[in-house]
Amino acid sequence: FQKESPHAVAYYRIALLAVLVPLICAKVSGAFNTNVLGFVGISYLTFKSVQVLIEIRDGLIKNPSFFDLLYFLLFFPVFTSGPIMRSRNFSEQLGEGLTRQEYAELLSQGVLWFIKGVMYTFVLSSFVQWLMWFAPSALGDATTAAFVGGQLIYGLAYGLHMFFDFAGYSLLAMGVGSCLGIRVPQNFNVPFRSIDIKDFWNRWHMTLSFWLRDYVFMRVTKV
Repeated sequence: FQKESPHAVAYYRIALLAVLVPLICAKVSGAFNTNVLGFVGISYLTFKSVQVLIEIRDGLIKNPSFFDLLYFLLFFPVFTSGPIMRSRNFSEQLGEGLTRQEYAELLSQGVLWFIKGVMYTFVLSSFVQWLMWFAPSALGDATTAAFVGGQLIYGLAYGLHMFFDFAGYSLLAMGVGSCLGIRVPQNFNVPFRSIDIKDFWNRWHMTLSFWLRDYVFMRVTKV
């Protein structure tokens, strides 16, 4: 369905609909209400599939290899929780290869990312989750000021819990990807140092923000 094909528009729309239908059905039917990872996984698979279709349509992916695309879509370190990789960058990494020295450096960095991800996900996230529930219950019968303080602690802990949990999974994905010789993009860039809301969203879940910018907003503005 590249642009020079006589039925390109129809094929393109059918293909887009085909990859969007499973996500829409899952959302409408509530099939993953009790399985957040399942719904998130199908969401990321949909994002990557739409990206591939758009880039094939635009002629940015020429003569795509079925197995390379399948490997990209099902690359397990990022399958459930991202980060969202770009198909062309992924294919370039598969094709370029790494020297022994380059792989050793990537592997050592990946191990550090993995250890940091474990600390974020299983230590810091668990601690702030405990703090999130402990503070309001401990101060619930106290003075009004103490109660308000407990609620503020809850709100802060909730934000930190989301960050450590999500950023931790992203670091784990970066670590495992590096061990497999694939550089997975960074997803968080110290978002709590943001100076405004725009800066915050440029630092929080960056791969999703950039995906929406490149494949949704930029295209809408061209219409």
